[in-house]
Amino acid sequence: MDRCVKLVIITSTIMLCSACSTINPSGSSREANSAASFDNSTFNSKSWIDDKNFAREIMVRDLIESKILIGKSPDEVKKLLGKADQEDANGLLYEIRPSNGDFETLIVKFKEGKVVSCESHFNP
Repeated sequence: MDRCVKLVIITSTIMLCSACSTINPSGSSREANSAASFDNSTFNSKSWIDDKNFAREIMVRDLIESKILIGKSPDEVKKLLGKADQEDANGLLYEIRPSNGDFETLIVKFKEGKVVSCESHFNP
C-alpha cells in the first residue's frame, strides 16, 4: 500500500475515534447518565449501587478524578453511591472487590458537612 494511502487511513481512524469519544448526543450530565449510556469506566450511580464488584472496580478512578462528590452533603453522596459499608461523622467508606482478589475501599471524607476528599485504598 502506498505511504500516502496509509497515512490517510491512519489519520481518518484517529479522527473518527476522537469524534466518537467526545460526542454526548443526549447532552446529559455525568451524574445523570443511565446504565444504557454507561461506557464501562464513566461513573454511573445505578451500576455503582447494583454491583460492588466489577462495576465499582472500573468506575472508581472516574469517580475520584471527575470530583463529582466534592462539595456534596452526606445525603447527596448516599443518593449517588447508596448506603455506605461504614459511616461516621467524618466520612463514608464503600467496599470495592476487584477481580484480582484484592480488597479496595473508597473513602469519602467530610468537613463541615461537605465532601472535601475522595480517595481509594488497597487493603491486602
